[in-house]
Amino acid sequence: SGLLKCGCCGGAFIVVQDERMRCSTVNNAKACTNTRTVKTGEVEKRVLLALQNYLLEPDVVAKAVEDYRLERERLAKERQRRKNDLSRDIAAIGRRIKVLIDAIADGGNAKHLVSEIRELELQQDRMQAELNDLQAPAGVTIHPQASARYLRCLRRSGPI
Repeated sequence: SGLLKCGCCGGAFIVVQDERMRCSTVNNAKACTNTRTVKTGEVEKRVLLALQNYLLEPDVVAKAVEDYRLERERLAKERQRRKNDLSRDIAAIGRRIKVLIDAIADGGNAKHLVSEIRELELQQDRMQAELNDLQAPAGVTIHPQASARYLRCLRRSGPI
């Protein structure tokens, strides 16, 4: 993956044998002095332990939960604004259609006005479909105790 780097030259570590890794610069160009190899199992164990320790940090968990909550709140506000805009625009189109129908009734150019009404109705239908989609429940909210519960679950799972 190229994520593990050599401490001497900065080259990526690669798998050189079944269960061993070494600096790719030593292996390919012989331009590094780090000839040590490391077992892939040891690397995996250390990475997983570091991740577990990081994931168990209460501050990290609390920040992730708070960031998620804030983003969900932002998206909900954006969704509500869009719903309001669509409702307003649908009503405005409805009023415009009524004006055009009244114009036809008063002897206006029916062919032109009917064409405009059809176009407005299509626009109104598209907006109504989008509004209907936005009426469905949006996403998941996080329980206030989610971060504490997450930490308990991780601790119960034991060391890696």
